[in-house]
Amino acid sequence: MTPRWLVDTSAYTRRHIPAVRDGLAQCLDAGEELCLTAPTLLELLRTPRGTRVAAERDTLTAAFDIVALTERTGELAADAMVKLAAHSADSHRLPIADLLTAALAAERGFGVLHVDKHFDRLATIGDLDFKSAPACSSSDLTDIKDTSPAARQRELRRTLHATLSRLPSVRAEELLKEFIERARTPKDP
Repeated sequence: MTPRWLVDTSAYTRRHIPAVRDGLAQCLDAGEELCLTAPTLLELLRTPRGTRVAAERDTLTAAFDIVALTERTGELAADAMVKLAAHSADSHRLPIADLLTAALAAERGFGVLHVDKHFDRLATIGDLDFKSAPACSSSDLTDIKDTSPAARQRELRRTLHATLSRLPSVRAEELLKEFIERARTPKDP
């Protein structure tokens, strides 16, 4: 049986980095199949705008098999979330797409190619049995930083989310309301 790998968004969006590109190419050169999950496809379709969304979808579905989620996938993901939450208060706060990708990999016997520490946590603490394979080593990414506006905004959203999740919900809500009000109020010239 041909080994199959689910390509995570973290690896696909870094495919321009030589170390990641080489990791993906090694799988293909070995005759292994690269696939996407439906949640990963949806994540990738969030970047283009307008009519480019349809074109990107056509490109991705032509290049990859899209592996369907099942009811069992959801059950495995929920079980992993419970195990992560039991480990520590915030351990279960992972992207849903990552949970579903790891659960699908465990369910189908696939591996996950990624550049994301979440998958290591899902394989160990989440107790999902799948091969977690970084598309490259973290040292290969040390000097490479994505400085695109989209990458900077993603990092700021992650930081905001992590900061707000540590606050009492009433205080987090107050800060968000204050921020929204400031953003809506035009600045004086």
